[in-house]
Amino acid sequence: VSAPGVTLQNMVIEGNLTLTEGVGEGDAFFKKVTVNGTTTIQGGGENSIHFEDSVLVRISIDKKTGTVRVVAVGSSTIKTVVVNSPVKLEESAVTDSGFANVEISKSLPAGSEVQLKGTFEDVQVLTSDVKISIPSGTVKKLDVADGAKNTEIELNAEAIILDLVLNAVAKILGEGTVEKAIISEEAKESSFAKQPKTVEGSGAPEVTQT
Repeated sequence: VSAPGVTLQNMVIEGNLTLTEGVGEGDAFFKKVTVNGTTTIQGGGENSIHFEDSVLVRISIDKKTGTVRVVAVGSSTIKTVVVNSPVKLEESAVTDSGFANVEISKSLPAGSEVQLKGTFEDVQVLTSDVKISIPSGTVKKLDVADGAKNTEIELNAEAIILDLVLNAVAKILGEGTVEKAIISEEAKESSFAKQPKTVEGSGAPEVTQT
């Protein structure tokens, strides 16, 4: 797909699907589309890429400049999203699993922001100096990997993380809820604007309140 304003519907794509830079800051709509390969998103703007009643195995977000918004609607299932560039992932009136797993990869540039809105199974942060904002919804498990330093996680009041696993120092901001934090020795300098309900791990006693 190399132009804005394209709609694809009622198709099965056995291989890969690429939205090229030609989409620019425009929109693209996918309705009842199944992609068995990797869907690579290199273009699209702030309002952008909509998957409705669609099934995708893997999405790779890889836009050279700016942020792209990817929306899952209805009975959509997106197993894995690999984030290599700034993105807003949003679920809207989802009746199936929507976005399941998100990998914030090492190739995401420092200073990037990733926004998650909806219900996510597993979010892995593998890179340093990025901001994750969760305006609303639930992340079942958010894992900040060893070496992913200076991660900033902003939780609005309507956001919940059930299990937060910190293997590197992170700063948790906002009024959202962390049900359980598991903090390693390397992450003991982590700070929380609002204390988690339960804290475990070798780094737990040292957690500071900011």
